[in-house]
Amino acid sequence: MGSFQSGIGEASQLPSCISIRTSQTGLNDLFFLRGTTYKLRPMPEETEWLIGMRPRGSDYIPPPVRAVQILERLYRPWRQCEGAPEEVRTSLLLSFVQLGFRPFDEPASAVAPMQLHSIRDAQREFIVRNVDLASLPATSARGEDLSAYKDTMGGCVAPRQWRKNFAQYLWRVDSRMAPAIAQQFKHLSLAMTEEAYIGNDIVLLKDINSARTQKTVELFRAWSKNDQASAGFFSGRLREHRRQIAVLVEGKSEEEATSAIRDYVVTNDLRIWFSDHGHCFIGLNPDGAKCHEKAGTSSWSNQAPNVATREPSVCAGCSHYYVDHDHRDYWQRRLDAHEVLALASKRVGEKPPRVVQLRLAQARSVLRRISIQMEHT
Repeated sequence: MGSFQSGIGEASQLPSCISIRTSQTGLNDLFFLRGTTYKLRPMPEETEWLIGMRPRGSDYIPPPVRAVQILERLYRPWRQCEGAPEEVRTSLLLSFVQLGFRPFDEPASAVAPMQLHSIRDAQREFIVRNVDLASLPATSARGEDLSAYKDTMGGCVAPRQWRKNFAQYLWRVDSRMAPAIAQQFKHLSLAMTEEAYIGNDIVLLKDINSARTQKTVELFRAWSKNDQASAGFFSGRLREHRRQIAVLVEGKSEEEATSAIRDYVVTNDLRIWFSDHGHCFIGLNPDGAKCHEKAGTSSWSNQAPNVATREPSVCAGCSHYYVDHDHRDYWQRRLDAHEVLALASKRVGEKPPRVVQLRLAQARSVLRRISIQMEHT
């Protein structure tokens, strides 16, 4: 649980608990939310969370920042009441201390800083009152038991469930959005890395890892049903994992199969690092990642690609790399772009630069392998 101070900053005209800093690259504005955290700490600690980013000089307000602005205005009348105690005047979130009275009759004593249980209860009450769960099926499409949600009309929903629901929901709605979601996480992670902050945000790391695990499980479940076309050094090894998973899930219900695949993925550390050009399975052999070799950061303890050197030309020669038809659009765009560059060189009587030739050959090779394998699936 965290608490946040109210008020408006004179310079930024944003709530005073929000500050803006320029990223180390100078390209972006970073929005930080300052507050006090209590969970798992012997004493309250002042801390801050990165909640948004925008291009430097833009007037765009990220949605989380906008939400804090609305909360500041919503409770402002009670904070400004004559006789309101200091803790009320400086708290962003307030709650009414008792029921059955008109809060404007005695405003100074009507509210108090909101507590965790009040937030939890308010969320549940909103769902019960405004969301009709009576028509839910007994189980979800993935075989999950939904009876608790039906029986309590949503009263069993816990605040922690919202944290990881975002990426999982979008992936389930349209798997083609995976690159966009991966890009969103990438932007946030890079911004936090610039401020040496990512190592301190355990919740974010846990949620990103959980989202990666969930997406990996869903891909393996789909692959166990359909041996789709693939390319990259890892595609051969992945086919062996597919065969093992196919045996593992045979005769199981959807829920049992998903649970079995999750256990297999975690046990074998098959969690994927997603990108729009291909997938990375660095967890299987951290020492052999090409991106870390290029950066001079190779280590058996590496559990993530090196973002500074990770790019398609490096990845394509790596034993952890996997490409399938979901990445075909990226490689087609890469091919088209470099064909334009090669044609421009030829028009002025010059030979295309070697890097253009290499990337053209690479894109053609990847597309050819995917296309050939698609013809046989």
